[in-house]
This record gives sequence, structure tokens and C-alpha cells, in this order.
Amino acid sequence: MTDSGSAKRDAALTGVVLVVVAGAAWAVEAPVTPAALVVGAGATVLAELLLSLRAEWVRAVWRRREVQAAAVLVAIAGGVGLALLVGSWVLAALVAALLTYLGFLAASAAWSTAKGGND
Repeated sequence: MTDSGSAKRDAALTGVVLVVVAGAAWAVEAPVTPAALVVGAGATVLAELLLSLRAEWVRAVWRRREVQAAAVLVAIAGGVGLALLVGSWVLAALVAALLTYLGFLAASAAWSTAKGGND
């Protein structure tokens, strides 16, 4: 999936978004329901599956720092904005999505280590 450096960067960026979104979820007492958790985790799985169809292109675009910065801003502003439009449960779903993504990163790093490689 990614080399060690980019996996660490991705985890750090995800962590930044997670701290902000989890803080917002806590502040508004967003309902943590099984449905919200399934929606969030499912969205991450679906996004990863779709992005894997064009993996080389996605990696090339993602290497650009401005794309990474924009993704962080869109995730935070989009998550909060969507929560304002449809309800605070969206924040719980986004937390679940981010935790699922961190799980993918951890699994990918473990897989890469087990194979003895950095890719």
C-alpha cells in the first residue's frame, strides 16, 4: 500500500482530523449508535476499495502536499458542515471512519513488516 514514511504521515494527518472531529463529537454529545459506526466504517471500506481501482494515480495525487492539506481541511469542514445539516450523528460516523482507516494503516504496516518490505 504505502511506504513507512507515507504511512506515518497518513496516520499523523488522520490523527489531526480525528482529534478535531472527536472533540466536536464530544462537545455536542453526538449519539454513538451502531448505525453511525457501521456507516462510518463502511464508508472507509468502500472508499478504499474504490480508490484501489486506480491505486497508482491515487498515490501520485496524494504525494502532493497541497492535496494532503486540502483533504484535512475538507474532512474537518465537511464533517462539521454535514453534521450541521443532517445531525451530529455524522460526527460519530466520521470518528468510526477515521478509526477504521487507522486500522487499515496498521494492518498494512504489519503486512509490509511481515513481508520484510517497505511497500
